[in-house]
Amino acid sequence: MKLQYDTSSQLLSIGINIIIPDNYIPREPEKANEILMDPINTFQIFYDAQNEIYNRKLKIS
Repeated sequence: MKLQYDTSSQLLSIGINIIIPDNYIPREPEKANEILMDPINTFQIFYDAQNEIYNRKLKIS
């Protein structure tokens, strides 16, 4: 994983390598896309939840 923070724009970039063995990827493009997108979507849900928790803490303080 690679993290990079740009102080001027206050943006954090997170680079993640997802390694999926070839034998797990189906030959049908739709199913392959679904399998490849699943970890990305899971991370997005996690990130959004963490953001929501952080924003709530800021409002309480």
